[in-house]
Order: sequence, then structure tokens, then C-alpha cells
Amino acid sequence: MAQQLKRNAIHFSDSLAKDKAFLEDAAQKIESNFDTMQSQRLKLRDRSSQSRSNTWLVMGIILLVVLLFMLMVMVIRFF
Repeated sequence: MAQQLKRNAIHFSDSLAKDKAFLEDAAQKIESNFDTMQSQRLKLRDRSSQSRSNTWLVMGIILLVVLLFMLMVMVIRFF
């Protein structure tokens, strides 16, 4: 019975060593992923602000073209 307990203890310590290696590897990958996500978050924030300003520029140009079209139709109609 003592030998069985000793074998179980050895097996358990081996399992813990394997789990420790696995957890260290997973922690390293998570840290790497976190660093990548931080840099991508900054890039996305910059891109989002550029996109917003471009959207308003496009909307302004479309409004200007529609107003000029309406003005042109009125000029043609009255003359």
C-alpha cells in the first residue's frame, strides 16, 4: 500500500510538472497576444478617427453636388 501511495505521489508530481510547463507556455502566449492587441487597438483608434473625418467630407461633397444640381436645374428652367 505504501508503494502504491509512493507511485501515486510520483505520478502526481510528474503531472504537476507537465501542467506547469503547459501553463508557462500559455501565459507567454497570452502576454504576447495582449501586447499585439494593445498595438492593434492604437492603430484601430487612429484609423477610426480618420474614417470619421473622411465620412463627413464625403457627405459634405454629396450635399454640395446636390445643391449645385438643384441650382443648375433652376437656372436652366428660368432662362
